[in-house]
This record gives sequence, C-alpha cells and structure tokens, in this order.
Amino acid sequence: MVNYKIRKDFNGLFICPFCNESFKSLVYHTRQKHNINKKELRLMFNLPFNYSLEVESVKKNRSEKALFYNMDKQLIKTGEKTRFKSNRKLTTQEIKAISRGHKKKELNTYNKNFFLL
Repeated sequence: MVNYKIRKDFNGLFICPFCNESFKSLVYHTRQKHNINKKELRLMFNLPFNYSLEVESVKKNRSEKALFYNMDKQLIKTGEKTRFKSNRKLTTQEIKAISRGHKKKELNTYNKNFFLL
C-alpha cells in the first residue's frame, strides 16, 4: 500500500502523487504517464467509488459536449438495434428512465423482457 495522498494545489488542480505535477484530470495523466488506470489508482489510495478524480470544470465541459452532440439519444438509438429484443419504438417513459440511469430491474417494471442481455 502506498503512503501517499491525493492532494489538490491552491488552484484546485490535482497533484500527481508520483511526479508532483498538477493536472485537471488525474486519471488521464496517470494512465498516460504512469500506466496506472482508474481502478488501480482507486485501489492504491483506498479511494471510494464516488470520489471524483477530475476538476469540476472538466466534468462540466464533458457534460455540455455530450448534451450538444445528443449522445444520450444516440445511445438509445444504437441500443434499439443491439440491446432490445423487439424492434418496437421506446416509450417516452422508457427513454426518460434510461437517461436517468435506472437499472435493468427497474426498467423491467415498465415492460417485461425489455433487454436482450
């Protein structure tokens, strides 16, 4: 187990525990420079799953891009071809449930045999 901590500098950027440089996204840096992926980093430093390893501005920028390019609708459209049993159109209720991130079990209450899985 490593005795280092994940710290932030005075600008709110993450400081890499291996090279002491500041970054907006610690996960991207450690994967590129130190060959350590997100899961390994969390295990090394005993970080909870919900602990963010990106600065808030990076998360906001990524979210805005996803909305701009309609990625949620693209995922649903692709899912109709690959993950759903029938070729029927999704109901508005099902689309909202998927976009909110409900799990398969909760979606099955809307329609039995919804997923191919």
